[in-house]
Amino acid sequence: MGMEFTNTSTKPNADHTYTKEVSRWSENASLRAMMKANCNSILTYASPNQPPVSVDSFLGDYTKPEFGLDDSFLLKTDDLEVSPLFKSGKPIKVLDFACGTGMLAEYLAPYFPAGSQFVGVDLSQSQLDIFDERMKEINSKNQNLDVKLYEYNIADDEFNKENNLKEPVELIEGTFDLIYCSTAYHHFHDVETITKKLKTYLKKSDDAALVILDLYYGDFISKFKGQNNLNTDPEKPDPNNSVAHHGGFSPEMFQHFLTSDKIAFSKVKTGITFKPQQWIPEIGIRVFFNDNSLVDKFIASAPPMRKNEALNLQEYLVSGEMVIAVCWK
Repeated sequence: MGMEFTNTSTKPNADHTYTKEVSRWSENASLRAMMKANCNSILTYASPNQPPVSVDSFLGDYTKPEFGLDDSFLLKTDDLEVSPLFKSGKPIKVLDFACGTGMLAEYLAPYFPAGSQFVGVDLSQSQLDIFDERMKEINSKNQNLDVKLYEYNIADDEFNKENNLKEPVELIEGTFDLIYCSTAYHHFHDVETITKKLKTYLKKSDDAALVILDLYYGDFISKFKGQNNLNTDPEKPDPNNSVAHHGGFSPEMFQHFLTSDKIAFSKVKTGITFKPQQWIPEIGIRVFFNDNSLVDKFIASAPPMRKNEALNLQEYLVSGEMVIAVCWK
């Protein structure tokens, strides 16, 4: 089966073209390397070795094309570490929450058993448009994957009403074998409501899991401490910033939050799964950390830098950690 694209929004988007182009330009080699590694992390979510005991080196080599990571970096389906869900041959139901432009979905597509149902949900129509453009490649990798995309907010009914967004019919409680969310949790202003809702969609079984992957900059913050106004508390988001949690969440923060009485997953594994390096414009770094003193110290340290000709912006290589949290209902 092919893909059905569902556009449920009537909200005009004045900067639609600009937003779409920026989203496409941001898909650089550092992001592709990170998404390939996230693909492997999702494939091995049930492995005893996920997360690894320790991660000493950075992902790839930023001096090489594609960070030195071609498609051979991706795991093979018969790899011993790949989780049983991808090996059973039985169709599964997958939710890619905050799916973005579909880069990660494209890497994961070949691993979903034939007849599987894939639901992508995101708040950005411009990013979903790029996902739609990516469908030809996704279909070439898995012709028997049923893909449906929706613009929708699972945490804000008023937002949905204002923008004429209807709840996707596939979002049924207790029906998803796999839910994953990649590099988005630090944006969420209502982490509790979103996580509770995702939990309701998840099946209760040994194989079904919610996999959260998100960036954390603990070492970066420790090295370039600024005004100490960074906010990484899940319950205290920054209400005035698109990055609600500056610096991201540590494994310990995720463990405490996801096992608390408010969320109460029966089992949670957290840790660092790899250490990415990413090319980011200065303005993006300042928005992410919301601490000019910290960013000034970072830039003064003379990190690797390059010119992004498409955006006409100077970019800096920022080192972080990818935190994984695997949750069973």
